[in-house]
Amino acid sequence: MPEPRSPENHLQFPDLRIDCLRGIQILLEAYDVAKVEGLPVTDMAVECYNLNLRGLTDHDLRVLRLARLVRMGLELTSPGAFHRDFRWFDNLVHGFQAKCCSFVLTEEGEKWSRAWISRYGSERNGATLNSTSVSVVPLLKPESGELWLLGQPILQFKHPISNVKRLVEEFHRHYWARSIDNPYLKDSHLKGMDTLRAAVEKLNRALKGQLLHFRIFNSGKTVGWEIQLPSRGKSAAIGL
Repeated sequence: MPEPRSPENHLQFPDLRIDCLRGIQILLEAYDVAKVEGLPVTDMAVECYNLNLRGLTDHDLRVLRLARLVRMGLELTSPGAFHRDFRWFDNLVHGFQAKCCSFVLTEEGEKWSRAWISRYGSERNGATLNSTSVSVVPLLKPESGELWLLGQPILQFKHPISNVKRLVEEFHRHYWARSIDNPYLKDSHLKGMDTLRAAVEKLNRALKGQLLHFRIFNSGKTVGWEIQLPSRGKSAAIGL
């Protein structure tokens, strides 16, 4: 299986049409069922025609495959076999026929699909600017330590290691899903709640006057971000 690309090398992930939503949900449901049941993810691979019926065209599937968000394979399962068997086309060849194949999300595709579904579930994070609905998604530039929004830097991290930067990097790693699990709970449950609260407060203070705002949910178990109207006196990008 090819190594998934890191978010740093793959920030411009596919933004499909809204009518692809059910197809992406089917792929994610198959992935989740396999994990819950302790099965290989490939045992729940979804046939192309099932995805076509749910809005994903052959072209959409090719785009997802070239982005390494799905694997594509030809089923070779023998009657009575305990697990499904596939010939996987992991090398990026262009002369493939999607119709006869089945598809399964990669690990990177699982993260991407959750973020993509989350955006459509929240009107694609649409913010109405000048009466035009646009997709507003933050962007972290790891090489410069800058957080960008709408083509402009809104925050720069001056310290290479901090809890605030770690939180932003976690959203970046999950393709800016609308909410993620508290990343600090891995360290200590009680301390993790306090660490998240302090990080969000500090981050929101640094972003005062900007469109981007962070919020804690589920008693500190979840943290999310949102777009809201700025207060008066919009500030320039500041360091943190």
